[in-house]
Amino acid sequence: ANNQGSCVHASLSSMLHWQNHFDLAKWWRSQYGGGEYSDQLRRRLDAAKVPYAFTERANLQLLDDAHAARRGALMWWKPYHCCLFCGWVKGSDGRVYAAILDNNRVQSYEFVERGQFHKDWAGYGGFALMVLFDPPSLPPWKSYELIEE
Repeated sequence: ANNQGSCVHASLSSMLHWQNHFDLAKWWRSQYGGGEYSDQLRRRLDAAKVPYAFTERANLQLLDDAHAARRGALMWWKPYHCCLFCGWVKGSDGRVYAAILDNNRVQSYEFVERGQFHKDWAGYGGFALMVLFDPPSLPPWKSYELIEE
């Protein structure tokens, strides 16, 4: 398959891997490549019986929900490009940033301050889609606390 412009499918595949749906991610990548748009993506997800929620109006509530559930969301980001929203993080300056994984540069996250992110995201069309499979398990926590004497 021609994978040029396949950023939507790469981001969806990353999100499916994140939610432990490895076989579905592999199948999806074998079926679809090339450019994609929101209506067609949703029709394909419906046909594959993949549950999802989406916005086309830069609704931050969808991303807040994705963050709270540890799900992530693919989104239109940059001109003619799709990336994966991975959640909100607090910077050392106390401000909140969107953590974005660009499938063309997976070695590091891109961080954009929430207000600027919202403005930019709306400017890129405001589309985001979150697959609604069970989120990954919480990270393990230590069951003890060190007490300094």
